[in-house]
Amino acid sequence: MNTLNLHQLYVFCVVARTGSFTRAAEELYIGQPAVSQHVAALERALGVPLVYRVGRGMRLTEAGRLAADYGERIFRLAEQLRAGIADLKGLAAGRLVVGAGQTPGDYLLPAVLGEFRRRYPGIAVELEIADTRRVVEWLVRHVYDLGFLGDEATHPDLEVEPFAEDRIVLFTAATHPLAAREQVALAEALAAGLIVREPGSATRAAGERCLAARGITPSISMELGSNEAVKRAVLAGLGVGMLSAYAVEVETATGVLRPLPVPEFDCRRTLCIARHRATPLTPVQAAFLDLAREMVTRRAPSGTSVASSRPIPHR
Repeated sequence: MNTLNLHQLYVFCVVARTGSFTRAAEELYIGQPAVSQHVAALERALGVPLVYRVGRGMRLTEAGRLAADYGERIFRLAEQLRAGIADLKGLAAGRLVVGAGQTPGDYLLPAVLGEFRRRYPGIAVELEIADTRRVVEWLVRHVYDLGFLGDEATHPDLEVEPFAEDRIVLFTAATHPLAAREQVALAEALAAGLIVREPGSATRAAGERCLAARGITPSISMELGSNEAVKRAVLAGLGVGMLSAYAVEVETATGVLRPLPVPEFDCRRTLCIARHRATPLTPVQAAFLDLAREMVTRRAPSGTSVASSRPIPHR
């Protein structure tokens, strides 16, 4: 085997991540032929094909998936080396990559990011929103430094701890007939047409677990791919939404949406922080986590609380 060229490996990792030679070339600001040449050179060095073409697209071979996995780890370790050196100089420089589910990523972390950058302007922070399964996968592969999950997750390579308690609410537009009621039966709310997130959403899974605990398998009126789409459908009078209390906090405060008082539906879940157990917690990561806990404590919506810091054991 020839000596491994890390630049070629980096180009290949971008191809693997973007799923396209063209998109990789755009991200790297080089020509597509140069991308192809780097990948071909890496294939010669490793002695195996890493990609194969399917129509106008490409797919990774089994060796390609392995190379991409190890490549991501190598470059994350390189970033951790740079971050570690920066930490020795204090919190004046460094890089932090955070993955988050939609609820913590959209409604809790933006304010934390803003304050963190104000306090530590030399530290670059990247936030990527993804579903819980993707965040867990990329934490395990060392792509993310920290993960904020919309639900509890277990993996033998991860340390997971509670971050905040969240409440799943049923809500309508302020003009909906149920909005004026002092109390609404769960059956009435569900009969009005339930509008939820797509399958795979941690928010939907938490709500459905609560309903299943009461022996209810709801009939879904609409399933949509984002919190904003659910809220717009509800505002249009199309039914009753089911989302995190954080997701409807602003609209509730302005009076355009109304959480329904449904005594039979007291649905809570734990938002969690996760990180790889094999990677020491750096000062940059510790500072971000401390700030996140502090700020979430101050802004928890009514009926929720910040969870105590206790590890969740893997099963």
